[in-house]
Amino acid sequence: MKRALALLMAFLAGSPAAAQPSPFDMSGERPAELRAAPPLEAAPQRRDAQPSSDSPEADALRPAAEPFRRFILPFPTLSLAGEADERAWSIYLTPAQAQAGRKLTFAYQNAIVVAPEASVLSVLVNGKLVGEGAVQAADEPHERSYDIPPGLLRTGENEIRFRAGHRHRTDCTIQSTYELWTEIASESAFITFEGRSPGR
Repeated sequence: MKRALALLMAFLAGSPAAAQPSPFDMSGERPAELRAAPPLEAAPQRRDAQPSSDSPEADALRPAAEPFRRFILPFPTLSLAGEADERAWSIYLTPAQAQAGRKLTFAYQNAIVVAPEASVLSVLVNGKLVGEGAVQAADEPHERSYDIPPGLLRTGENEIRFRAGHRHRTDCTIQSTYELWTEIASESAFITFEGRSPGR
């Protein structure tokens, strides 16, 4: 009996059932872990449709055409001195410029002794008065702009004339007339034309 028990113990010791049991594992019973989803490909970004060149949006984006200017003084400064003085010269325009000319603009300044209530500065184009006003810019340059009547400018030669009539504030002697003056800087005097460049 003892021998049979010893054999049984020896048999059990050598069998796989007697081996150290493995740890408890329920991995087979758990639901499979979610696999990491593959990264989503970013949808290609759609470029905003460019407005057609003739659409209202394109017109809004297009910068407004700057008016074309033609400077008119043939010298750095136009100076009109004394009680009465005037200067005239010619400018030459193409047919397109003659049709598109709209305004004559300039800035002037005068001596402080000029009486504004009795002094006048006039501008004529081809012998026609386009504008005049009191001489009253003793402290700083004053800009004036006059409309050019349709049809006044012509192809080829055009005469521009500035005329000043000055009166002294306090003195009426011959010597005092040399103190009277009005000046116009060349960079301030120009004709404005419709369109970007009507010179062609």
